[in-house]
Amino acid sequence: MDEGLQLDLFGWERVKTGEGFCALANLDFKKAVIIFEDVLSKWEGHPDASTGLRMAVEWDNALAEIEGLPKDNAVIFLWERVRSYTFGQWGGAFRTALIKRGIVLLEDGDSLHIPVDLYLGALYLEIEDYGKAEQAYRRFIERHSADGRTLVCLGNCLWRQGRKGEARATYTKALLVSPWEVRLEEIDDKELVAAVAEEDIYLAAVYGWLRRVLPLVAVEVDTPHDSNHGWSSLVYQTLRRAEKARERGDHEGMVEQRRLLKEAAPAVFLEYMGRL
Repeated sequence: MDEGLQLDLFGWERVKTGEGFCALANLDFKKAVIIFEDVLSKWEGHPDASTGLRMAVEWDNALAEIEGLPKDNAVIFLWERVRSYTFGQWGGAFRTALIKRGIVLLEDGDSLHIPVDLYLGALYLEIEDYGKAEQAYRRFIERHSADGRTLVCLGNCLWRQGRKGEARATYTKALLVSPWEVRLEEIDDKELVAAVAEEDIYLAAVYGWLRRVLPLVAVEVDTPHDSNHGWSSLVYQTLRRAEKARERGDHEGMVEQRRLLKEAAPAVFLEYMGRL
């Protein structure tokens, strides 16, 4: 093959391979197979075309398997395959298309959540559609009681949209409502994580405020999960009442709440007084 023909073939295969991956991103597997086979007929063993052909065949078969399955089962099957599959450097748009397929299935079923920690909001987060992820998590929270992990996910949606104050208020709520369900490594706000990493998770909302990261928010815990939760809720509310009394100039109320805080949590009281 002369040099000019090699250069022409090199340019042609790049264009055609790109078209093949575009077909994959459109979930047009038949078109993708035709394109990749065409490239391989002229360039035997072409690595990207070989990868694309394998992906087209495997995923055509995989999506055929979910036809007729109940929607929740179909989404679980699809998500497990996507999560464990290696898409390579050219498969990002294809992966996004598959996740969008899962989103359509979940929305059609109006599930919002399947009991394997698979949330509609999580799928939107995977494709970086943070606005829709936020909407999905808010809809879920409206229908169900808010838990720590779901609130953290909502906080991450807000954080990734640049809404730092709203995100931190939501993280605070998560740490107050059910701190035992919060995993610090899942929180996007790394300043918060660093501020409370060495503390008892039950007091993370307290220390987050003491270290000037989190706001003080009005969240009442009606039924504590256990004695630690009841105690940490008391500490937080006492701290908040002390601050509110100070802000409105209620000296007597402030002194009383500080006294109660010192009795309930001496270490917290000392750090609080050092913060003033």
